[in-house]
Amino acid sequence: MCYNCNDITLRDSFYSLQDYLNCLEYIAELNSNGNYEIIEKTCSIDKVKNSNGCWVCDTISHVLECKKCGQKFKCFADTYHGGGSFNRI
Repeated sequence: MCYNCNDITLRDSFYSLQDYLNCLEYIAELNSNGNYEIIEKTCSIDKVKNSNGCWVCDTISHVLECKKCGQKFKCFADTYHGGGSFNRI
């Protein structure tokens, strides 16, 4: 793990829908800054809901990788049962 990864804000769990959506915005910012890349995804980070406002999948995940050291982080949400997290893998 490198100095960039030490500054990542992780979440052991999401306590609300807004908490999860805020985390997705945070991941999008990390991806756009050039130091990280989304390497796996269930769907596009800005398309987790369809045009009807429903979740696109029962479980949604995005894996982010540090371009400097290769550390991976996974954001996972269970949209059917509730819950999720953003942690190192």
